[in-house]
Amino acid sequence: TAAGGLPGDDLGTSVALDAGRIIAGAPGTDSSRGAVYASRLDARSGTWSPLARVATGAEISDRMGEALALAGGRAVVGAPGLLRGGGQQDGANAYLRIKNGTAMVYAAQSDGSWKPEATLGFGADTARSFGASVLHELAREGLLDRGLKVRTLVLPDRFIDQDKPHVMYEKAGLNASG
Repeated sequence: TAAGGLPGDDLGTSVALDAGRIIAGAPGTDSSRGAVYASRLDARSGTWSPLARVATGAEISDRMGEALALAGGRAVVGAPGLLRGGGQQDGANAYLRIKNGTAMVYAAQSDGSWKPEATLGFGADTARSFGASVLHELAREGLLDRGLKVRTLVLPDRFIDQDKPHVMYEKAGLNASG
């Protein structure tokens, strides 16, 4: 549990573990700005340090921490709702902002803190939410395979009628033939 955590923070929505470090996303924190927390293992005592906040989303609905990847002392943090660029006027003169999403890279420091290192960019279309795809794409490319293969499961974005489980799995492509 993170200090000051509240119901709805969604701590643990995404979790990554590598070489005695763990990071956990809490995309519902602070009006869905989102946050990422980190802890590290003390090799002598075998205990984990208390969770410390590494990063917080800048604006409401950023959902920072929705997706995470961790390898070699670097964390890639997805923020699928990060607001970028301008917007447009609709018929009621309400200002709309496009939520493309982005991912940020943080580097672990020797004192246990994390330093922002880079912003990977943001998606070209709002339906894809670049930041939500961080773990999926790294796993799909095998970039997280270091002794343990990481694979994600993505369900089709279509309605499947209720049926026997094996029929539903077949329709979703969740079978041996893929």
